[in-house]
Amino acid sequence: MFPAGEHPEEGYLVLYDGACGLCQRSVRWLLDHDPYQRLFFAPLQGTTAARLRSQRVPVPENLESVALVVLYPSKTQVFLRARAFLQLCEIVEYRPWWVRLLRHVPVALLDLGYRLTARLRYLLFGQATTCPWHTEAESKRFLP
Repeated sequence: MFPAGEHPEEGYLVLYDGACGLCQRSVRWLLDHDPYQRLFFAPLQGTTAARLRSQRVPVPENLESVALVVLYPSKTQVFLRARAFLQLCEIVEYRPWWVRLLRHVPVALLDLGYRLTARLRYLLFGQATTCPWHTEAESKRFLP
């Protein structure tokens, strides 16, 4: 894949709100369930997200969304909110039973629930106070 600190050319990049407690917990969950280390991470506030935006990749400016950026040599796909969540559950090794149920719910309804949770995330989950990685190997999966 791509090393930390360099702009990714190919792979899965999860962009998240680096100040959000819920986002930090979600990143931790993804790290724990990605044994093949296919996912890389960068905060929406960071230089990696800014670089993607400057290349006209539709990465949201607001911090109320998680984005999954799938980078291919010839194209880039961006998934937001519920679609990002569902795609991430396909990539990781663990797929809870309730995720299979969510696939049958209209994406518009899932996005509505996502947006509501996003608006309340600081109130419900607080601000992030620690880094989501625990090991040096995990830290290499984080881009600025």
